[in-house]
Amino acid sequence: MSGILSLVSYLRDNCAEDVVSSASTYLSREADWAVLTLEAIDTLSDRDFFANAARVLVPNVQPRVFPIYVDEIGFSVVVNHYNRSDYERSFDAGFITPHMHHFSFVSRVLFGKFCEYRFDNSGSKLNPSLKPAAAVWRRAGDVYTLGFDTYHCIVAPEHNTTTLLVRSAPVFVNPHINADGYTMRDSLRERGELLRSLERAVDQAQSCVKSARGDQA
Repeated sequence: MSGILSLVSYLRDNCAEDVVSSASTYLSREADWAVLTLEAIDTLSDRDFFANAARVLVPNVQPRVFPIYVDEIGFSVVVNHYNRSDYERSFDAGFITPHMHHFSFVSRVLFGKFCEYRFDNSGSKLNPSLKPAAAVWRRAGDVYTLGFDTYHCIVAPEHNTTTLLVRSAPVFVNPHINADGYTMRDSLRERGELLRSLERAVDQAQSCVKSARGDQA
């Protein structure tokens, strides 16, 4: 996990009061982020991968969230993965809606794309009155931040879209976390899907590098 640990070390030395801002600076660097993420996941045992996923699982929503590092001062490094068919089932059932998070975050898109809607809120955090404010397509290589109290919604994710996030310490407890019924078999299946997605991200990045070198020749 040396690549991700370098990120963690940087954040512990530089985050001060704003880990998201520091992480945004670091994740904006040119690096083989898909490779580093793949290597970090490979270091986790199946049991640790399962335990990490279970501790943040919110049923019936996408993306699935897979922590790869949780720091003692509160921030975490996680990977988000979208399964398009699961997303569509959750969307049709009414589970994909504008929402805020219990943490702020910075995200780097490793593979795929999606459209992010953000909303102005003239109500309160828990009793919002929302109005669409912006819609932005996020694609591989994009880095963006979101404050915990900003409502947003992800739509039209490409299948296997994968992102690397640094999340701040929780601002409050998420009451929707519930891993009842989540099994090691589920975890192994999801791990396999995630690894295949990251391998595609690595292939895509390498193809872009080869293409760029060809253009310069």
